[in-house]
Amino acid sequence: LRSYVGADAVIEKKLPVAFLVTCVVSGLLCSLLNTFTLYVDSKMYGYYTYALVFGVLWVRLAASAVSSVLMAVAAKPVQQEVKAPAAPPKAEPAPKPAAAADAAVTPFAEWPQVLTVLSKTNIPLSGFLVSSRAYFQGNRVLIDCRNSMFLDLVRNNQKAKDDLKKAIAQVTGQNYGIGPYNGGAAAEENTQEPTNPVDALLSNAKAAGIPIEVK
Repeated sequence: LRSYVGADAVIEKKLPVAFLVTCVVSGLLCSLLNTFTLYVDSKMYGYYTYALVFGVLWVRLAASAVSSVLMAVAAKPVQQEVKAPAAPPKAEPAPKPAAAADAAVTPFAEWPQVLTVLSKTNIPLSGFLVSSRAYFQGNRVLIDCRNSMFLDLVRNNQKAKDDLKKAIAQVTGQNYGIGPYNGGAAAEENTQEPTNPVDALLSNAKAAGIPIEVK
């Protein structure tokens, strides 16, 4: 019987009328049983009167029917809400790819060729980069130059920055970003005094075939 008129079965089969009738009948039976209990109790203890036991029976039956209807109406949405499937767990975000700063650093073996190209396109910049080294890190070229004037020039002179990138692209065949090298390996290898920028400029000018007269 439960499989046909039970609350779960009725709601799942969408039979609101049968469920409503079941609730009302159950409420009326409870009221009748309560009235019978009151009748037995009043007879046993001598306070029985017709008006007390049966005079308001119709009121109790009506109140029971109304409350049963309200319970039946409220039961369906409540039970459906309780049985609603739980929200699926949120997927954890995929790990982000390693940043460029975490990429391996490898020496830029063709860096002298870049300096040769610069000696023809930007002589002052090539003078600052004498005795410098460079390293690949991801899609960037990190430059180890002990001449602080080089950093100021690249930061404040867009043409110098563009010329350096073009020279790197001409040698490597692809475009790279540029940045300073902050590691210690190259600095430890290059312990001599920084090259005088003026001397380096003169050397590169001579190498480029530019006539220089020193007075």
